[in-house]
Amino acid sequence: MKILCLHGNGTNGHIMRLQTAALRQELADDHEYEFVEAAVQAPMSEGVEGLTLPGSSFYAFYNPEDLSSSMRQSLNQLNDFISAEGPFDAVLDFSGGAFLAAMYLIEQQSLRDSGESNDSLIKCGIFLASASCKAEMKVLGASTVPRVGKTSIQVPTAHIWGSNDTIAPTGGHDLSRVCNAAKRQILVHEGGHELPRGDSLTKAVHVIRRTIDLAEDF
Repeated sequence: MKILCLHGNGTNGHIMRLQTAALRQELADDHEYEFVEAAVQAPMSEGVEGLTLPGSSFYAFYNPEDLSSSMRQSLNQLNDFISAEGPFDAVLDFSGGAFLAAMYLIEQQSLRDSGESNDSLIKCGIFLASASCKAEMKVLGASTVPRVGKTSIQVPTAHIWGSNDTIAPTGGHDLSRVCNAAKRQILVHEGGHELPRGDSLTKAVHVIRRTIDLAEDF
């Protein structure tokens, strides 16, 4: 399976590789991972100091102060990247990257439903510690009402977040509500705004594998 990986705001592709190393090792199988670097320069995210290289730059997929314009630009850039390097079977994303991936999946589903696009859809989404998105989706015209429709994410999804997340305490829950309830898997671990560890990592791998299995039949 070819998996597109999107990092969180205030980090970079190198940090995302390190953050997901244990998860990718546990998933094993013959997956191919492609890490995308955002284009908007941003201050370093809290808690990633130990994962940085000397002289590193940090990026975000959108500017919260100019959400509509910067998100539109990022979606266009992501679409260009997928067109050039894809197709991809899945998207694996963290925090701000999860929000961007969700908006991309919503937009692609809408274009496919309206007959404006015949491009292959990404088969599943894996959302890790999603950034806050309820207000952002309203700005961009997407609904957080839990329903199956043209603005919903129809493909199988995995939603994994920490019950002690103080950075985006409702991000994972809000994002899960725009996904097809019959095809979504949810895991809430005891950590914060981070990838799961220890026993929670094992549980996360099981959730992701179930999602991938559903995607293969999608």
